[in-house]
Amino acid sequence: MDIFVEQLVKKKRKAVDYATVALVIMIGLILAGLSVLLVIMFAPFMLILSFIVVFAFIYLAIFVAQGTNLEFEYAVTNDFLVIDKIIAKKRRKNLVDIKISTIENFCKFTDPKLQSIKINKNVYACEDYNNDDTYVITYRDPKFGTKAVAFTPNDEIFKAMRPYLRREIITELYYKK
Repeated sequence: MDIFVEQLVKKKRKAVDYATVALVIMIGLILAGLSVLLVIMFAPFMLILSFIVVFAFIYLAIFVAQGTNLEFEYAVTNDFLVIDKIIAKKRRKNLVDIKISTIENFCKFTDPKLQSIKINKNVYACEDYNNDDTYVITYRDPKFGTKAVAFTPNDEIFKAMRPYLRREIITELYYKK
């Protein structure tokens, strides 16, 4: 019997995200105003060009603002965990595609055991990594070496992953408290 479970997690926006959007909008408005002013002062016959530049800056500001709207989709299909990043509900990027049986560590984000592991690449695919429900898995990636993935799985994802996890990991997660 095949197993397929998926979960959608929306990333919480932080003050940095709002500040980035505000900064891009302010810079866009300033540059758009300067382009219109320069065209009026030096080349009034190029007024159409200045309007094109203004609309380009407005489009860029909207593009950046939508880019802070992130969701993560976790999908467990038999022995595989796939994590995708969905940007502005329009674009999708695959972050992780691993075999669950190759996971070396599976622990809470706050676990001190993570400090002793040399990690070459981090992937944050969670709503907020300061959350108590955030877990980290580590595995060997042929391209990067040891890779750590922070994610926020629900109970269904845990149940779907459990048959394929190594015995030591199951013991640490479920029986050692």
